[in-house]
Amino acid sequence: MKILKFLGRVISIANVLGILVALGAVWLLAASPVHTVAQAYVGFGLLFVMFALLYIGRRIDFQGPLIPIMRILCIFIAIFLTARYLVWRIEFTIGGYGTISLIAGLALFAAELYSAGFALLGYFVNLNPRERKPVPLPTDESIYPTVDVVVPTYNEPAELLEVTLLGALDMQYPAQKLAVHLLDDGGTDDRCRKPGIAEQSLARRKELQALCARVGAIYHTRQHNDHAKAGNINAALPDLNGDLMVILDADHVPTRDFLRRTVGFFLKDPKCFLVQTPHSFINPDPIEKNLGIQHDCPPETELFHNVIQTGLDGWNASFFCGSAAVMRRSMLMEVGGIQGDTITEDAETAMILHARGYNSVFLNESLTVGLQPETVMSFIAQRVRWATGALQLLHFKNPLKLQGLSPTQRIAYLSSFSYWFFPFSGSSSFQVGSLRSSLPRIR
Repeated sequence: MKILKFLGRVISIANVLGILVALGAVWLLAASPVHTVAQAYVGFGLLFVMFALLYIGRRIDFQGPLIPIMRILCIFIAIFLTARYLVWRIEFTIGGYGTISLIAGLALFAAELYSAGFALLGYFVNLNPRERKPVPLPTDESIYPTVDVVVPTYNEPAELLEVTLLGALDMQYPAQKLAVHLLDDGGTDDRCRKPGIAEQSLARRKELQALCARVGAIYHTRQHNDHAKAGNINAALPDLNGDLMVILDADHVPTRDFLRRTVGFFLKDPKCFLVQTPHSFINPDPIEKNLGIQHDCPPETELFHNVIQTGLDGWNASFFCGSAAVMRRSMLMEVGGIQGDTITEDAETAMILHARGYNSVFLNESLTVGLQPETVMSFIAQRVRWATGALQLLHFKNPLKLQGLSPTQRIAYLSSFSYWFFPFSGSSSFQVGSLRSSLPRIR
């Protein structure tokens, strides 16, 4: 086992070194002097090659043995063009118009460097995407692992929760090996004793207890509301007995074959701690709705799940997204349950388990359907929470320093978390561009 782990790390390091050597060669080629006319020919020629590759890819439906080669070729052409642009920026566009112009130019160039650096991380993530197929379950149901489905809730109405619970109970799986649990954080002991909300909280607790009794789910609550969703799940963990744990948001209803398409991965790989599936929604987000584009363009989540998560999975770095996922309970208990040092407990938990040497799976099949935020304020609050959590992870549990992660996993997690610096880059570009356009040209 130690030899296999060592060989895996050697291969991971070799992959990184090979990519770095290739990037160095591209940079040297991009930095070679080329006059303006030749530069135009090179740029338009390479763009033509990329469009030709895109056309060929569409004709073959982006399938077949040529696709990995075409992907790598496109990535290195894009890197070359980016590097050539940065060389041109350094040699011909910075300075020459006074001190203020120099400062503004350097600030803008720093924002462009961030964009180029993040693009490199994105290219790395998508260099080796992994498209998985479900692992079929054996015919002998006696060897199936037991499963607990947990549905954390805080203030969602009983009518919504009933739909989710019924969907979970209706999944195709041996009934004696499946239990569904409702984790109620809106009816905790603290809330039931707190002046002003005690009556409402007690009424909610009784209503949800009656709901669980009616549909056949198990009701849980706790004393305090510490650590929000992570604390809610962790409080219930000692009362669970399943080998696996499915986590569903209160508005995420699973398909009937959800378990049949995910559990097989755990039987195939004893080191698998997570199978994550995409989040699919039946309603447009507020931006799509207000612009009326929900029928004309794919939703934002498709980019993350169809492209980024499949790319991360190629490096064994796809992470837990908080819902529509199956986790191995024993491995989760090893690290003390769902992590709570940051407000993005899902990605934090996955990174800690990856650092333990365990594996994750991303199955790119929509096996749940849920609801997106319906107001602009809730939409923004959700994104702010994700951004804050990512910055907290970079500060408190930096993947570049966390022991146990492979080199490729470090780069993959850095790519995921550093994305949220983009407002600083965009703001710098806008402000500096406005400043430079207002300055008089000094000859």
